[in-house]
Amino acid sequence: MNWFQQKKNAVLIAAEQIHYKLPTPLYKLVEWYSPDLWFRYLTVREALQQLLANRSNRYRIFTHQEILKRKKSDTLFICGSSGHLDEIDEAMWDKIDEHDTLALNYFIYHKFVPTYFALNYGRNRSVNTYLEALIKNRNKDYENTIFLIGSRKRRRGVHPRIMPQFFADNPKVTFFLHPKSVRVPVFRPFSREDFNKSMFYRGSLNLYLYIARLFEYRKIVLVGCEMDSGVPFYENYPEAQWMDKIEGYQPSYEERLRHRYVGSYDSQGKHNLISTILAINEFVFEPEGIQLYVFNKKSLLYPKIPLYRL
Repeated sequence: MNWFQQKKNAVLIAAEQIHYKLPTPLYKLVEWYSPDLWFRYLTVREALQQLLANRSNRYRIFTHQEILKRKKSDTLFICGSSGHLDEIDEAMWDKIDEHDTLALNYFIYHKFVPTYFALNYGRNRSVNTYLEALIKNRNKDYENTIFLIGSRKRRRGVHPRIMPQFFADNPKVTFFLHPKSVRVPVFRPFSREDFNKSMFYRGSLNLYLYIARLFEYRKIVLVGCEMDSGVPFYENYPEAQWMDKIEGYQPSYEERLRHRYVGSYDSQGKHNLISTILAINEFVFEPEGIQLYVFNKKSLLYPKIPLYRL
């Protein structure tokens, strides 16, 4: 990378950070309607070409009010990818299915079909090739699943008419405003005041706890989110072995076996996800009467977060 490109990137990164410091109305305006100046999944040219080529693609947007009206109950199960998912039998999944479910990322390898689905995207074309195949393989299964698209992802190009390969055919989608981040350095504990304006601090699980609250669920159950191991339920699935073929995509099996889930450690000057969720529960959920549960005693959040019983 030459000097000019480095300077250009530095300017774009700095410019992209400005709107996070703006008053909320201006932040919303930029976050909803402007492209990401720095981190895009496609070039501007590629995005426009895709939009033109797929301009007639059909998709159904669910508004916030429609989401609230179609809820099965006031309980939401958030599904991660821990190896403990294999301990849940078919009868238990049938009971879980009586409520709404929100699945994250590679939970899509599981045969259970969720109410909502959220996938992390990136700029690694090799990874995206496998993600496309994964979505295509579950196309029919996920035809009634609602794909969650935050404004941050939409600004980067995630849209059924720009990146249709990452959605089911004629997809159902709902858009939400990505919240501002809570700023708490790792050297001091969280406080109630930290969450006065936002409850998002780090990571996908934190973000979708925010979504559970936004969708007005009163009970939130964490399934497959134990974080006690870095080994997921799909570790030995033949269709998931591509992850080891892409250099640097994930730690070795031995390393993942030896360590907990990566988010359970402090990193980049931030508190770990365990401390974060406990703080959110104490300072946001409990005062609002929202009940947070774990589904397995092996969760690193247990016993501070109680066990849910169906």
